[in-house]
Amino acid sequence: MLWIFFSLFPFSVANIWNLGTIQSVGIIAGELLCDNIPGLVTAQRRLCTRHPHLMQPIAIGIRNSIFECQFQFRYERWNCSLDWKFGGVSALVVSRESAFVHAIASASVLHTLSRSCDSGYPNCPCLHKYHYKEGGCSSSATFALRYGRKFIDAREKVSKDAQSVINLHNNRVGRRVLRQLQKKLCKCIGTSGSCIVRQCWKKNAPLRRIGQELRARYDKSKKVVARDGKIIFGSSSSHRNDLIFLENSPDYCSTSGRTCTLNNCDKLCCGRGFKLTKVERKNKCNCIFKWCCEVVCEVCSSFQAQTVCND
Repeated sequence: MLWIFFSLFPFSVANIWNLGTIQSVGIIAGELLCDNIPGLVTAQRRLCTRHPHLMQPIAIGIRNSIFECQFQFRYERWNCSLDWKFGGVSALVVSRESAFVHAIASASVLHTLSRSCDSGYPNCPCLHKYHYKEGGCSSSATFALRYGRKFIDAREKVSKDAQSVINLHNNRVGRRVLRQLQKKLCKCIGTSGSCIVRQCWKKNAPLRRIGQELRARYDKSKKVVARDGKIIFGSSSSHRNDLIFLENSPDYCSTSGRTCTLNNCDKLCCGRGFKLTKVERKNKCNCIFKWCCEVVCEVCSSFQAQTVCND
């Protein structure tokens, strides 16, 4: 049901949610695979056909972006839930939430593509003109960045409307954060500790670190106006690194039944109050090794108190 999350947002990522169901493309012909992914525009389908093996890392990147979004907003009214009843259905606006989702999805897809190319994934060439002078290939990351950027941005480039302009900007912010947090690592190659050749590459930061940075930018995101394919900011300062949005967010108060903590129940429950409940947890316990060769466990129950929002 991963498609639910992206179907809430009218932007490019919403149209590749079906990639989340891809398990293996090793035996699927490129054209057959790409023709059966609904919602792809012509440019995306062409990129898919050219490198069908990269659809699986893109699918993993999409899923990872969902999980990271849910982690970053786990204590908020809007929590990137895949459950319809927890605030998702009211997200059909070009809000600061859609800005965050665009940015984290764009960064996550490139993060996963880069890691896949590092691991020897097929069709990830090392592009010579992006080599460091010291030698090395930057882990084929440049190819991954270029391919992922073209794939994610393709839908927004079909139209020049305000929403597409905003989406493209936030896609770029996600990728820019990924690059800004990269570290340059080097090693010397030579006998007896000599450094005949110095090989360097860039290593991406963990996705959690990228999510934290984008969450901080979400908190400082800027409302703008888009007109005739251009973004109009309220001030003259540069906003190229800011997340931007067009519309104010709804209150996301469809939080009945959400688990909260005593520190955030008042905010999360939108003033409806909360109740204390007991939840039964069952875990394996008293495990013993039985010769040969089996581990036998009992099932123990415990009760845990939790607070949930009232209806």
